[in-house]
Amino acid sequence: NRLDREIRNFYKLSKPNKMEALARRQVASNVQRIVEKILGTKSYTTEIFGSARTGLEQATSDIDIRLMLRDRTGENRKLPKQNERRILKEALTRLFARGIVNQQKYTSAKLRHARYPLITMQHKMSGLEVQIVLANDTSHARSIMQKYMDEYPYIRQVFSVLKAMLDVRGLSDVYTGGIGSYPLFMMLVASLRHSPLPQGQEDAAAVALLNFLRFWGDFDTSKGISIEPVELFDKSERLVMPETVRKAIERGEAQPLPSYMLCLQDPDDATNDLGRKITAIKHFKKTCRYLYTKKLRVLQFNNLDNLLYDLVGDKYTMEKQLRYKINHYGIAQKRYQQLSATDEEVSESSNPASDEPTGSEENLLAMDKEASEIGEPTAPEQTGGESINPETKSQA
Repeated sequence: NRLDREIRNFYKLSKPNKMEALARRQVASNVQRIVEKILGTKSYTTEIFGSARTGLEQATSDIDIRLMLRDRTGENRKLPKQNERRILKEALTRLFARGIVNQQKYTSAKLRHARYPLITMQHKMSGLEVQIVLANDTSHARSIMQKYMDEYPYIRQVFSVLKAMLDVRGLSDVYTGGIGSYPLFMMLVASLRHSPLPQGQEDAAAVALLNFLRFWGDFDTSKGISIEPVELFDKSERLVMPETVRKAIERGEAQPLPSYMLCLQDPDDATNDLGRKITAIKHFKKTCRYLYTKKLRVLQFNNLDNLLYDLVGDKYTMEKQLRYKINHYGIAQKRYQQLSATDEEVSESSNPASDEPTGSEENLLAMDKEASEIGEPTAPEQTGGESINPETKSQA
């Protein structure tokens, strides 16, 4: 009961409060306006995707924005054709060179060349990370995720704990062999599919968390794993990869992945191996085994104030300053909106021919300045439920 309650409270704490949600919307909207200003709206458009669309968004999650050709909106979830990819890459490069690097509101801008090329940057005032990605359409994948979230109502809560578990251990960075949010979500689903919980299970979130740690701690990665259908398979017989990669391996131009690597077939795309980039899989498995054994021992004695601390550690402390910045940026934006509304009312009631400034720009600068002057942080505003403050415990 305690572990289940702590999981649900941790989930509440990790979600954006009202001001943090406002800050995230404002930053996303600002980036979209920058893209429109530089590239125009005739040929290109943008959309929010990722955790903000799947319902798995946390207060400090990256803001993911998809850049696409306007005539391809909402269609073709595969990679665009070669000429379209070239056009989009050129647009992304132009966007980076002519606009993003010159934006005073953003810092640490980088143009990354990957399967899905992207621009990464940080919004100075809020500290939020933003990505502009040449991604494929993710609407079908979102519908699959929604189906699983409907089937397992507790999956969001468990996912938030698992994400924090990886974050505090440096295992969530996909550029260093860690596990991204989408593969992690599907790994959670796989553990529930292959090792289902009893019907009507009480404390389902707690049981699902322990089930995940046990399942992946013991999993034999020499075999491939599928969610749809629920089965294990011989990785040498079923090659989960695009046809182009398979042919390159046959010609000796590429090497197959080592047998210890995880092969998790994406239920959204049978040719997509969600484990192919998780080079830290051995570290991850060992972590799961250790935490499962330790958690069973802790639950047996039930003598800790915080049962989740072994998993999420100092996640709260790590993000405290960042959440303070996000929260205050949201407050500044809220006040600016209120002042703008007041200015409009005054303007409408005054002489319409008047050239007197309303002061909105000065107000915005004042609010931004106030948001940037951060003193001693306080805990983020919560929406209810018991709070979990790992600061009361020392690091094990």
